[in-house]
Amino acid sequence: MPVRPAAAPKPPADRASLWNAPVKYVKGVGPKRAEFLATQGVISVADLLLTLPRRYLDRSNLVSIGSLIPDQTITVVGRIIASGLLRGRKTRFEAVLDDGTGRVTLLWFAGWRYLQEVIKKGVLLAVSGTTTWFDGIQLVHPECEFLEDRDIEDLTHTGRVIPLYPSGEAWRVAGLESRNLRRIIKPLIDGSSGAWPDYQDKRTLGQRGLMSLDEALAQAHFPDDLAKAEAARARLAFDELFFLELTLAQNRAAIDRRHDGRACA
Repeated sequence: MPVRPAAAPKPPADRASLWNAPVKYVKGVGPKRAEFLATQGVISVADLLLTLPRRYLDRSNLVSIGSLIPDQTITVVGRIIASGLLRGRKTRFEAVLDDGTGRVTLLWFAGWRYLQEVIKKGVLLAVSGTTTWFDGIQLVHPECEFLEDRDIEDLTHTGRVIPLYPSGEAWRVAGLESRNLRRIIKPLIDGSSGAWPDYQDKRTLGQRGLMSLDEALAQAHFPDDLAKAEAARARLAFDELFFLELTLAQNRAAIDRRHDGRACA
């Protein structure tokens, strides 16, 4: 008689249980991406929610391409209108970014095998780096974030801030660049009021002027403005220090229980 395969485990039915659940249960993650996240220390849903943006993109940080001059450290947003591999003494990948006010050339002398697959005509990018001049304004090895049209719509409204998460080729190969992480994390944040287990009581939070955990997670990932993002990070940093002190206190108590003190005259 054939053995019936074991039923696949089902994801937790409520958010309180989801907090400690394996991250593979989150929509958009799955087993393969969960394997990569595990190498980054992201095992549970809580770990994912505490993987905070490394920085934010908001309208106040953007400049127009048409206003660029050499030796500026800037962030611009535009669409790729041309890209390709240029071979010569040193092979390089070149792309041209346009935002309607002007164009800037993006250059990479390494990593072009991957770049030519993902930076193509029509792609919307936020690009950061320091401008140089060589027959026109250039950005050499700029930092790029892939965006969607709805991200630009957000940026047209005052105060809208877009989170930019950890990046690198490994994250991109795993399909977990910023735009995909936003898609994965946003549903967890939406409608989560009162859902996540808050370790601090309201009195403690009130005395220290700290946000609730729900609000801190929401504002850390999708802040109303940069001040709210900073306040959210302050709450989460408080938790880190609180648990560090708690662990040290527990360790000291355990040592005291194991050893008698040595009397000194």
